[in-house]
Amino acid sequence: MLQKFKLFTVTKQLMIIALIFGVLNFIAVVFLDINASRAMRAITSVVVFIYYLFFLRCNHKWLFTVLLLIILTNIGLVFYGFDYGMLLFTMTSVVVYLLFSLKAFLQLEWMKVKWFEYLSYLLIFAFNLYSFNYLSDIISPLFEEVMMFYMLKLMGFVGITMCLIVGFYNSTRASFKSAYFMYAVFGFVFSDFCAMIAFYFEIAPQIFFFLDRGLFLFGIYFLMRYAYEMHLEQQSVSN
Repeated sequence: MLQKFKLFTVTKQLMIIALIFGVLNFIAVVFLDINASRAMRAITSVVVFIYYLFFLRCNHKWLFTVLLLIILTNIGLVFYGFDYGMLLFTMTSVVVYLLFSLKAFLQLEWMKVKWFEYLSYLLIFAFNLYSFNYLSDIISPLFEEVMMFYMLKLMGFVGITMCLIVGFYNSTRASFKSAYFMYAVFGFVFSDFCAMIAFYFEIAPQIFFFLDRGLFLFGIYFLMRYAYEMHLEQQSVSN
């Protein structure tokens, strides 16, 4: 079975993994409790990491670090009901967001950003910051530890800023590689936002947990597509 899987193209391999774990995560969200569902998300990230190491074989330290941190983030999420789990989740999420932001920032060509893109992106950025700040202040009484609340707030602010930087990055690059990068970033950030709405506000929790999981899978899938583009670039350079 494994040998047959290796015969497929990378695109087909990723689609097969996405289909299998999409179904498994759907079952977990709908039929299992929240901890078992989060465990399935963690298992998914581990399988993707194994695929990256042994099938994609893209020798890139940045991707290796990000994927490893995503596993730690999901382990923290499994134990989110405890202070140490929440701290692990928020801290590793902030580091992942910063790594994405730095990666995009260093490749961003600011002179290519058009004035209307600056205006529209900054307006969206300001609106998102205000909305997140307003929503997070509503749930502040739910936190026993003030530090945990501010870690969640920091995570949100860094995530929103990352989306702005990555949006500018994609607008100046306009390639499949930059688009995959942007899709991955947006998937992860909106996944975390939906999880916050479901967990703290309890507004249609199953729907928002389903959106959370779907957006996470969306993000991890396009991160692998980005990894494959990096792999092709490495091959072309070595040849």
